[in-house]
Order: sequence, then structure tokens, then C-alpha cells
Amino acid sequence: MNRTTVVAIAAAAVIGTTGGVTLAVAGVGSGDRDPGASDRTTPGGSSTGTTATDTTATATTATATTATDGSDGTDGSDGTDTATPQPLYYADGAIHDGGTSVAVPTEVAANDVYELYAVSGGWLVVNGEDDSSSDIVYTGTYVQQDGAAWRIGEWRGAADITADRRRVVYSDRFKWHVATFADRTTEALDVLDGVGKELPFMEVDTLREGVAIGPEGIISAYDAGGTSRLAQTEKDHWTHEEWGPRGVDVPLTSPDATRAVASYPHPDLAPDSPFGSCLTGGATDDTGSWWEECEVGPASPEPWSPSGAGLLVMGTASDGWGPSWLRVVDPLTGEELSEVDPGNLLVRGQWGDETTVFALVLDDRDFSGRIKACDTGTGKCTEVKRVSDSAVLGSR
Repeated sequence: MNRTTVVAIAAAAVIGTTGGVTLAVAGVGSGDRDPGASDRTTPGGSSTGTTATDTTATATTATATTATDGSDGTDGSDGTDTATPQPLYYADGAIHDGGTSVAVPTEVAANDVYELYAVSGGWLVVNGEDDSSSDIVYTGTYVQQDGAAWRIGEWRGAADITADRRRVVYSDRFKWHVATFADRTTEALDVLDGVGKELPFMEVDTLREGVAIGPEGIISAYDAGGTSRLAQTEKDHWTHEEWGPRGVDVPLTSPDATRAVASYPHPDLAPDSPFGSCLTGGATDDTGSWWEECEVGPASPEPWSPSGAGLLVMGTASDGWGPSWLRVVDPLTGEELSEVDPGNLLVRGQWGDETTVFALVLDDRDFSGRIKACDTGTGKCTEVKRVSDSAVLGSR
């Protein structure tokens, strides 16, 4: 992947157009709510699940290996120091998770990898490719810990992983689906044409890309009257309600689904420039009181700290290489809590634990990749891995 492609990926990440987000409830609640994963279920489908058989891919290496000689493009560390968090990343045709390396299928390695997520039993790898209209079509592949792989399907915009990391919900712009990793099945979700009466603006030809799992069900976005409007479809009876502010993209929500953020175009720059986009967010039960800030965006599709109390953002103010800082803000107020500056050319940030964030950067001299671990308390950043310029920082 060349520098131009890396720039495009970085821009897509902060604008909010890249793949998967985690929106399901986990046992990391805040305030007076501390729900477990059992508090929430994945939306059910109306059609019979289909099991993939012929679509199963075989990885180039079917067994996990531990890299210690630097042949994986790293600095040679085996990543087995359990005292500090270890980054999850994709580089040079393989997934690297701590001291474990697993090769991806040849057809996955041959295309641009945009996203990587640790999920139940393995990892979700997301490729991206431009279609004839220059829109990005994403392809999700589930790679097991033993290297066996399953090509899930294609989607557009953001997909969403459930709290237990066992399923992914996605949309191809016409239909919604939920895929279960363990048994390799997919089900169609009747968001439109279901038993519930759709809102007036809910039409297939006005549907925007992306899908999210909200507090009560599936969130989708539609073009209506020159702006975007969000609808939440309740997962049991397929009833619909308008949800959230208008004019924003499909949101990202916190692990306990009590907080959300959404990107929207800069009012002074759009539509001439996609850069400098704005961010709004707050409590999911009080979307009318959300804070707003321009020239910032989420640092990754999963920008929430493990507790959900911190939101990791980065600058979006440049049409080239933007600011190198990563900032932790209060997701309810937008107030800055801390800031780190890993230097170099910032591509993405990702949480390692509650006080550690990983930064994927490119050297501004030769564009070689680096992963740095930054302490949000002291602001100190330390290089932990050297990677290729096409590396992708993943999330757990």
C-alpha cells in the first residue's frame, strides 16, 4: 500500500466512513448502570439462517506462530510481556496479537485491509475496495485462531460487532444481515418491509451507508429533506422511531450503549472539502443536549476506553497530514481529560487499557510504520513495534 492509500484510510477513519464499530452492552457500565452482556441480545432475523460451506477459505498458514526474529516486520519482540498491554495489528499478510501471529487467506492479503477486530474465537478482518462509483465496498472475513477462515460477505459503511464479540451486523445498502462467527451462519434482518410501519423518510432509495446497534435496536440513516435522519428499529417487534440529531452519520456508541458520538460535515468547509469534519456526542437518552466540536473525529471505529469513561479523538483539520496528537475527552461533555503526542505522521489511535493508548504512525522521512504506546497520565510515548507502511492497528 502506498502513502496515498494510507492517507485515504486515515482520512476515512476520522471522517467516520470506515468499517466496524462495537455498540453492544458489556459489563463496563457507568453511573448507576453496570449491565452484563446478557442484558442485551442481538437483533433476531426473520429468515432462516444459512450456513456457509463453499465460501470457506483456507489460510496460507493454518497454525498460529510466535514471531521473535523480526521477520513479521516488527522490532523482534515476541510481545509476551503480560505486564503491559500489547497491540493487535495486521501487517505483511498476518494478524499479530501479542505473541501470536496467524496468516490470513491469500485473497485477503492481496487486497487493502482497512480494519481488524478481535472477536470470539479469532479475528474479523475487513478489506476495502472502490466500486465503479468510487464508493468503498467492504468484505469481512472471520479468521479463527487455528487459521481457518470464512468469508462473511460484503457491506457498505460501518458494520457493528455485538457485546459478546460473537456476531457482526452489517448492511449492503439494501438489506441488513447478522452473521454469527461460531456456526458461520447469516440471517436477514427485516428493518424495512418488516411487520412494523416505517417512518415516512425510511425508503431504500434514501438509505445511507452503515448500521449500528443502538440502545433499543438497529440504527440506520436516511437522506430526507436535504439532511440525514436516524431511525432506531426496535429489535423484538420491528417498530421504528426517529432517534438522535439530524444531519449526522450513523453513530458510534459506547460499550454499555449509554453514550454515542457521530460525525458530520464542517458547516464552513463542506461540501467543497471533506476534511475538518465535526463531532457531536453525549448520552443516548438525551440526544438533544449533545456537545459539538469541529476539526476532531474518533481516532478509530472503537474509540471508547475499556470503562467507557474516555473517548479517544484525533484532529481532522488538514487535507494532508494533520495534527499528531491524540486526545481523551469525556464522552458526556466533550471536555478534554488528557492529551498525548506520539509525533510523526499519525494514522490512528486505539486503546490498550484504561491508561494506555496505541498510536500507529508513519516516519516523516521514509514513511516506515511505528506503533507507539502512550501513557495518558504522563503523556509519555514509547515505540513498541516497527511495522510496514500498510499495517493496520486493530481493536479488542
